[in-house]
Amino acid sequence: MSLPIFNTIQHDDYSKDITSKIEEQCIQILNEYGQIIFLLDTTLNDSIFNEVIDNLSKKNIAYIPLAQKKEIAKSNLFFICIDDKKIFEQVKEDLLQNLSRNKNITNDCYFVHGFGVAKTRSLEELRDQIKTKLVIADQGKKILFRWYDPRVMIYLDEIFKTEYVEGLLDGFKEWHFLHPKGLFSFKSYDESRSILNLTKVNLEQSIDLDLIEIANNVFQQLNEFEQVDLIKIHPVEIHQNLKEAYYDYGLQNHLDLVTYGLYSQIIHKNFIQHPVVTNVLYEHCVMNEVSFTDAMDYVTKDLYEQIAKELNG
Repeated sequence: MSLPIFNTIQHDDYSKDITSKIEEQCIQILNEYGQIIFLLDTTLNDSIFNEVIDNLSKKNIAYIPLAQKKEIAKSNLFFICIDDKKIFEQVKEDLLQNLSRNKNITNDCYFVHGFGVAKTRSLEELRDQIKTKLVIADQGKKILFRWYDPRVMIYLDEIFKTEYVEGLLDGFKEWHFLHPKGLFSFKSYDESRSILNLTKVNLEQSIDLDLIEIANNVFQQLNEFEQVDLIKIHPVEIHQNLKEAYYDYGLQNHLDLVTYGLYSQIIHKNFIQHPVVTNVLYEHCVMNEVSFTDAMDYVTKDLYEQIAKELNG
């Protein structure tokens, strides 16, 4: 089994607040490399980085086209390069505050996807490299692959071989992104390593990508349950449970998968194998063709507590 692509610092390990920790890391990168790259996304708020953009020269901004157009002046997804400590001081508050949002489990606005250092000093060259990796073939259709989003990146190790993940990140010497589960970091040490370009996905990988949104949905909803300790839960484990639900139990409806994901974390990952649950599902799903979600309503709170106690020892 290969080692994880990303090193992770859990939030509980921070000796200072997350914004200060990231600021220190940014300054370290600036001191070492003379520049730092941020990937920004204004899809949900076109004007959120207007002041940041006003402080940068045009050569320090590279818009990444997300549409099939020959020429594009602007896009909601773009790199900025900061190569002056004075400029960093002027824009850091906007950048770091919006980046720090990503640690909150209820946050749906990822305006800063990450930061780091490119292998090339040319922002346009980096832009062109990344642009070629945003569109892949999925069952004969071309799709936009938002692999750069932290809510997707945490699953890449699980879905794709190491060579493909490193191929996606090949434009960076190092890359860092923030997620509710911690600060994730990638560093490119071995230039001779084997990498592969991801141009298409097979059916299993396509399903895995579809399940990401559901896993993230379940992870967010678990925040509403007092009995759940989110420190012990990782979205990747939820994703793995959803794959079992999809392949082993034939659950393909969105709501049923969300329901299964919640029960697998609140009760036990093997809750569906408990005799009480199997009997309920046989009676209502098999015999009466009721949906999985509706059938589980027949399991009372007392029975849930009993099942959880027996399965968790």
